Amino acid sequence: MKFKLIYENHGNFGIHVGDYFLYLKYALESLGHRADIEYAFCPGEVNVVLECFNDAFTEKVESNWTPGTAMIVIATEFLTGNTFNDIYQDVAENQMASDHNQRRDFWRMRYTNFIRLMPRFSAIWHVSDEQQLVYQKAFPDKVVDYLPHGYCESFATVKHLSDGEKDIDVLFTGAMTTYRRQVLDSLEQGGLTVVSTVQFTAPFHREDLIARSKLTLNIKQHPDWQHESVTRLYYHICNDSLLMTDQCRYTTDLHHHVIERGGEWLDAVQQVLSQGAFTERAVAIRERYAAARPVAALMDPLLQRVELL
Repeated sequence: MKFKLIYENHGNFGIHVGDYFLYLKYALESLGHRADIEYAFCPGEVNVVLECFNDAFTEKVESNWTPGTAMIVIATEFLTGNTFNDIYQDVAENQMASDHNQRRDFWRMRYTNFIRLMPRFSAIWHVSDEQQLVYQKAFPDKVVDYLPHGYCESFATVKHLSDGEKDIDVLFTGAMTTYRRQVLDSLEQGGLTVVSTVQFTAPFHREDLIARSKLTLNIKQHPDWQHESVTRLYYHICNDSLLMTDQCRYTTDLHHHVIERGGEWLDAVQQVLSQGAFTERAVAIRERYAAARPVAALMDPLLQRVELL
């Protein structure tokens, strides 16, 4: 089967969603399929699209739909009533939040267009196993599956420096929010060398920073955020990057392959740093993960349930 992995609905050349697309490409190819990464929506093809539908993209899909077109949608957000991600207790309805994750108008727009395009969906694959059940209950007429992250050797691109050459104590890669900034500032004030990337850091720069880092972090977007970032965990596990994750109500099935933060951030990080053997420990984690979760065995059941046409 041939798939087209589409990213035109994501700005800044799709840099911030590149990990999703490379994982999907390698996963589908591991089962003998062809998976081409394309910018624009492809009428007449099987399109795999990561959710984030603005009005313009939604209208384009509807107006360019032809016989033979199909769409598999990767869902990443959390369903809360008739919108996504309405979990922030300290943001009023009419307040323009400083962090885009807290903007109710932004999430309402995305949800509205998601519902508008739903008749076109062949399947919904959610990256959270907990949310797969929520989506299936909300949309019982659709094929809704959990998109597991199985090990792909091709996903590893980082060549680490030796522990003695690593000059970064703590690294965070991802979009910055107020809460994340507060956590990183507290670590820096504790005397650690802390580096964070901007949202659209070039992949070659990110790889260099990871190679130089002793420990990387998964920090939730906001104190009220309840879900662990599966793609961040996956990327660092595959790249032998030792990672500590924030405490979240809903963990991923990769959770036991990383280090959970215990106690205050500074104390927890200092304890891990004091143990050394950063790459050695990360390699051991990656090897256990690779043996336990080969990608082909996890992806094949999803494809068997897809209703393409």
